[in-house]
Amino acid sequence: MGAYKCYIQLDELLKDFDLKDSHLHEIKRRMLNEMEKGLEGKAGDLRMLPTYVRGLPDGSEQGRYVALDLGGTHFRVLIINFNEGTQSDEVTHKVFQVPKKVMEGTSEMLFDYLAECIAIVISENHLEDYELPLGFTFSFPCKLNGLSSAILLNWTKGFKIPGVVGEDVVKKLNEAIEARENHVRVEAILNDTVGCLCSGAYEDPDAQIGVIYGTGTNACYIEKIENVKTLMLDPEESDKMLINTEFGAFGNGGCLDEYRTMYDMLVDRESLNPGKQVYEKMISGMYMGEICRYACIDFAKQGIFFQGNVGKKFLQKYVFETKYVSAIVHDQTPNLERIHYHLHYDLDIPHVSRQDCVAVQQLCKAVSKRAGKLAAAGLAALIQKIGCEKLAVVCDGSLYHGHEKFRGYLNEYVSILAPSCTVKFTTAKDASGRGAALVAATSCRLKSQRSSPVMSRKNSEMKLASMDAAKQANSAAANNKPSVAANSSQPAASPQPGPASSPTREPAPTLTVTNSTK
Repeated sequence: MGAYKCYIQLDELLKDFDLKDSHLHEIKRRMLNEMEKGLEGKAGDLRMLPTYVRGLPDGSEQGRYVALDLGGTHFRVLIINFNEGTQSDEVTHKVFQVPKKVMEGTSEMLFDYLAECIAIVISENHLEDYELPLGFTFSFPCKLNGLSSAILLNWTKGFKIPGVVGEDVVKKLNEAIEARENHVRVEAILNDTVGCLCSGAYEDPDAQIGVIYGTGTNACYIEKIENVKTLMLDPEESDKMLINTEFGAFGNGGCLDEYRTMYDMLVDRESLNPGKQVYEKMISGMYMGEICRYACIDFAKQGIFFQGNVGKKFLQKYVFETKYVSAIVHDQTPNLERIHYHLHYDLDIPHVSRQDCVAVQQLCKAVSKRAGKLAAAGLAALIQKIGCEKLAVVCDGSLYHGHEKFRGYLNEYVSILAPSCTVKFTTAKDASGRGAALVAATSCRLKSQRSSPVMSRKNSEMKLASMDAAKQANSAAANNKPSVAANSSQPAASPQPGPASSPTREPAPTLTVTNSTK
């Protein structure tokens, strides 16, 4: 087939991926409608789940916290010391590989394993005698009954422990920790979008939305309590709450069907959850390459690509990963050698001409641009729902970080779809680890402020720090021993906020940082 005829046919086939601005405005309107239904407790695509997180970090958080991150075969335990300000927090962490026998064992095995990992990190850092609040990023479907109560709905990601489904995972973990006589208690349980927003808000006070563009997609945002009709909460405590939209499920009821291509339908039909997460399947990293793969196979059958033959390897599901899509879109070599290498050598397509390379690049650009536009429509709906003139969106995820063109399309079309708001895009620093600790720290700060409303947070901490230093000095003089501060190469840590400020225990000393990440 001649190059001209090939490109004419290709242009016709790619028209289905071209969403006009009018389409995007309509998608935004439909997203807003589904959001309202979810907030009112009506049946719809978006669950709009309350997170019970009623405040964001403000940069004044101080003290030491434990953070846990369990979302697959790896379990991270972190100890994070926040000094006032964003540049001086200290992190030490350890990663554990969760054994298969634990992933498929009993409830007791799982929570004893988690508690043992926590105990190892606490012991290695000599913190056994100190009370430490804990933030837990638990990336499995849960029904939250409070900031520190979560009922597991079902397992994913290879975990098969029936005895935990229907149980409160926070209660189970606290019991396992107490059995080991460690003085750590779960202050907050959250998902990664909440951690993303809180991590960004610690450094940017304008942050109001946290969004993940990775293997999947999801977002959370700040909502007024009065708009959350599914809960009866005291507005005196806080008039706002973070809402977990679960907007990857947008379109499950059919409102995106007119914008889906035959390749979207194929991806959905052949997925593990047909009819679910429709919006996610049109934009996220797990599915972008698969949409392109089905299109390539179809175009090859029509004689447009690869002399009609894609080879055996390319017929395998999910073999055309989104990392290839990104690499192909960004190839600027003179003869598209990078594209040829991926298609011919990595993916074993027998015949790849330069014409094929140009055509595949156009396809990948079209799918990527549509993903960016759809992502922008969802984000614009959240921005309009918040209704302010200026805000920051905190982004995380492998697709966002690894696909520059996707980021560009997202930014471009957010400005078109939300023109009345000045939007700044920022990135999260360790959303699931540092973010979890910040949720716990914020909860402790708010509790402290409610119990001592007259004294400012900063003055309160300065007073407590002064009292603690005097107490240590008096104790050292009585025992003829140097104080903790005198023995440390770093200044003594501030007293723990909230539950860590126990009158029967000392605040955690400043920790020597190992495996540091900032």
